[in-house]
Amino acid sequence: MTNSDKIRLMQHASDLVNYNPDTGVMTWRPKDVDANGWNEKFVGRECGIIASHGYRVLHVHFEHGRGSKILAHRLAWFICFGELPAGDIDHINQNRSDNRIQNLRDVTRSINCRNSLRSTRNTSGVTGVTWHKLRSKWRARAGIYGRRYSLGLFSELADAEAAVKKFRAENDFTENHGRLPSATARTRST
Repeated sequence: MTNSDKIRLMQHASDLVNYNPDTGVMTWRPKDVDANGWNEKFVGRECGIIASHGYRVLHVHFEHGRGSKILAHRLAWFICFGELPAGDIDHINQNRSDNRIQNLRDVTRSINCRNSLRSTRNTSGVTGVTWHKLRSKWRARAGIYGRRYSLGLFSELADAEAAVKKFRAENDFTENHGRLPSATARTRST
């Protein structure tokens, strides 16, 4: 899909919804032609679904009935600023369904990765720290701009954690980076 097609799709989608930037909620607008009882069934209801990845997704019919999926946070950005985001849309508080405009920022992929949750596969409890079986020590590592850095091997978990935190502080990671995913991180707080 070309950039101009994406813009036309976003313009079409923005005509179909009402977006409240203070709450982040999008609801369906009434249609002029009430086909199949659309207005009675959907008007005023929140748009889309929360997909398995945690983001709200809208399904919009566009050009000859062809359906397109749109991420609500990208549509919210388009509605507020009138342009497609240049990069990734980062949810500052890491809550993927919180689409309040104050919670969204347009960033590069590298910056977005500096505000990521701890992996559910993490066993040490600290992002960037793993157990090195051969040396029987904690290994501290971090990555930035596609490059991995070895920060050392440590006898104590606390020392490995300190090395990782120091690297993050020096490289503009958010303080939320590596936070444990929780149920509240996936649902909007009211």
